[in-house]
Amino acid sequence: MHASLLIVALVLSGPLAPQQPADDADAVSEELRNCIVTAMDDVMVSANELGLLRLLDIREGVTIEKDQLLAQIDESDALLRKEAAEAQLAAAQEDAELNGIDDDKDGEVDNASESVNVRAAEASRLVAEAEVTASYAINKRSQGAVPDNEIRRQELNAERAALQSEVAVHNHAVSTQTVNVRQAELDAVLNELERRQIKSPLAGVVAERFKDQGEWIGQGEPILRIIRMDRLYVEGFLSATEFLPQQVFNQTVRVSLDVSGAGAAVKRVFGNRLFLGRIVYVSPEVDAKGDYQVRAEVENQQYAGHWLLRPGMSTQMNIELLPLAFPE
Repeated sequence: MHASLLIVALVLSGPLAPQQPADDADAVSEELRNCIVTAMDDVMVSANELGLLRLLDIREGVTIEKDQLLAQIDESDALLRKEAAEAQLAAAQEDAELNGIDDDKDGEVDNASESVNVRAAEASRLVAEAEVTASYAINKRSQGAVPDNEIRRQELNAERAALQSEVAVHNHAVSTQTVNVRQAELDAVLNELERRQIKSPLAGVVAERFKDQGEWIGQGEPILRIIRMDRLYVEGFLSATEFLPQQVFNQTVRVSLDVSGAGAAVKRVFGNRLFLGRIVYVSPEVDAKGDYQVRAEVENQQYAGHWLLRPGMSTQMNIELLPLAFPE
């Protein structure tokens, strides 16, 4: 028993025991040079429908907001189809009302059991059948009390009432289906009109414009390219033989620009400026040089209305590495 406990203790205290992060006081940093700024979101805005570009008053380099209207594809035909669909829906709803069907507040029609015509036809059927049943009962007690021709008349009335009830149910179903179809057609046109409004999927800066107002555009063709600028990636490489991924992932970074040899204006703006961020990606692969890629998400800054960090720039990135504490 004591020997087993000793073996377990040796295993847990040996070199295979889990490693624990050291205290923050022991944190060290590593500076990576020649890091590249890349875009977090680089989106190609394309046309959802084909047609003529009626509105495209967006210039390259301008800042836009999320959901801002960027372009509009000609909607003349769609507006005509919308008017036609609205008229057809109104006619279908009017026909449904004649069949005793009412729309509720959500635009849905009553079910068959709630239809005025269906209820009336069903009531007539029940009355007619009740008359026949009553005549049968009377003749059973007193044969011939109700003449045969009267019973036949009542039976015909019952059959007619049953048929009218079936017709009412059928008309209700047809009217309901027609209203639903017309509503779906109108919804489709409204959706098309919405798709002809090209809106920005994100806030950013227009990097490229591929079309001009008045040009014909096909479905899926690019119109604008937008880059998110408030947050960017900064990518660099670490030696796999010097640093473990556990020391890097989710650690704080400070990004700066090497201003040696830069112009006076660049030195003044970037000289002591730091951009803060955090490592969000560590590559699972090591390249031929023995390095692996790390990527930080960094908060950008503005100066005089322009973003300072831009995709393609070369920067320095200082990573706060938290060394792992190994059991003695």
